[in-house]
Amino acid sequence: MKGYLEEKAWVSCTLDSFGTPRQLQKRVPGNVYHKSTTNLMLVKQDTAVIQQFTCNSPMKTFFGALAKALVVAAFVVSGPVGWLIVGAIAVAVLAATVYVASHMCNSGLEGKLWLNYKENVKYNGGEGVFYLHSTIICANKGTLVASESFEAANALSNKMALRNWGQNATKFAVKAFSSFITCTTLGPAAGTIDLGLDLGKDYVVDKVDNKSLTAANNLNLLKTPGLSNSAYKAMSEAPLLSGRLIADAVKGTTADVASFIRVARVAPRLSFGLIKPGLLSAAKGVGKGVGIGAVTWAIEYAGERAENKIASYNEADIKMLDKINKAAKTIVAIKE
Repeated sequence: MKGYLEEKAWVSCTLDSFGTPRQLQKRVPGNVYHKSTTNLMLVKQDTAVIQQFTCNSPMKTFFGALAKALVVAAFVVSGPVGWLIVGAIAVAVLAATVYVASHMCNSGLEGKLWLNYKENVKYNGGEGVFYLHSTIICANKGTLVASESFEAANALSNKMALRNWGQNATKFAVKAFSSFITCTTLGPAAGTIDLGLDLGKDYVVDKVDNKSLTAANNLNLLKTPGLSNSAYKAMSEAPLLSGRLIADAVKGTTADVASFIRVARVAPRLSFGLIKPGLLSAAKGVGKGVGIGAVTWAIEYAGERAENKIASYNEADIKMLDKINKAAKTIVAIKE
């Protein structure tokens, strides 16, 4: 049977990292209560949770970045002291990621509405919403659905969290393999630039897709207990690393080209004779870089496809629950 949602109902999220269902709370005032539990009835605007989920979206980003950072470190850092530093930074970044991930929900749900609400049933300032049928899509693209008992919500949350860790493991393995190929063939400097570009891309995508969350998440990151200033500075500057390297390279190349043009005007044959070996070497380097880039792109693209496939099972579970309960009789158990 399918009932209308009430306050403190248990809800599961497709992006939950730890399989822990949360309880809903009202956003808008009301005076209509559930007949037996005396909880306030929820409407389509009531999208807040009492305790935040730990979102898997930033967790997945962390594991991808950690994989590449560890591979680059393996090529650059030697000795126990170096690995100790890398480990300490990894722990600090993980702590920050978990802290930020667990402070995203209500900011991500702000302004969102329940989907599949009952248009002709209104109370408490809005339309009624259902267990197992109504859903919320948060700013991180997670889908939330409420179950009629804690046990049912817990079973669903555990199943979805297990799949999310499957995505994290896939992300880690694919990114590590991709970075290993880059560092082995092009060197650790290229691996560092690749890591910086990856972090920069994730930052830009997050900013475009998730404008409402960026400021709040950055503020939460600054408040992370035990996160050192140096670790935060390293994390905040990582996306800019590749930009600085590229800018310096472009600046230097532009100056070299200008100097060469001035010399070539005076002695063109001698100038081109001198640079011919360099041009051939550069062409080979560019060709190698493009080839390796294409290989790593294909590997990471295949990894993303695999992650999306795993994620689709969580969405399929929610659709199946809705299909099972769609024909059920709706229970109306409210009082004013």
